[in-house]
Amino acid sequence: MYLFQFCFTQLHLQQEMESSIVKVDTQLITQLCGEIDRLTKEVSRLDSVQKTSRDQKLSDLRQADQMSTAFRPDHSSQRNLVKALEERLLDYKCKAEKTKQELATLRERFLKETLSRHKLSQELARQRAVTQRLSEELEAADKCYVADSPKISTPRLEDKENLPLDESALNVNKCAQLVSSSDSREVECKQS
Repeated sequence: MYLFQFCFTQLHLQQEMESSIVKVDTQLITQLCGEIDRLTKEVSRLDSVQKTSRDQKLSDLRQADQMSTAFRPDHSSQRNLVKALEERLLDYKCKAEKTKQELATLRERFLKETLSRHKLSQELARQRAVTQRLSEELEAADKCYVADSPKISTPRLEDKENLPLDESALNVNKCAQLVSSSDSREVECKQS
């Protein structure tokens, strides 16, 4: 009876643990998906800003080059402008690269969390199977005990010689074998 209560308590604790794990995993997955979406949008925005600014700066540079060659023989201001534009383009590229790295890091973290959640689910399923098996063995042992307890009677002294092998004695032996086999399986589970 105590073993049945223990198995029931164990099953209840596992169900509570599973529900809390599922709740935490769901929150974590939601957060990670939101972060991935945000970073993807940020990368797209930075790419479009980079392309727009590059096109605009190249257009401005062409106009400045035309004006410079038309009105000035000195090209140092044009070189400074080109250098400034190159620096800005490098800054945009660095920001885009950094955002891509953050996205890759979050993706890797998401995959690790998914793998750990999968491992926890497998362990939980294994524990459920063990608990289910122990519950079934306990129910079988309880049935044997209940089935045998009212049948056991003390024979009279004169009936002992003519008494055939009793069914209840056979059932008691079967119950003892069931209990000993469940104990050995429980020891095997604890060892593994």
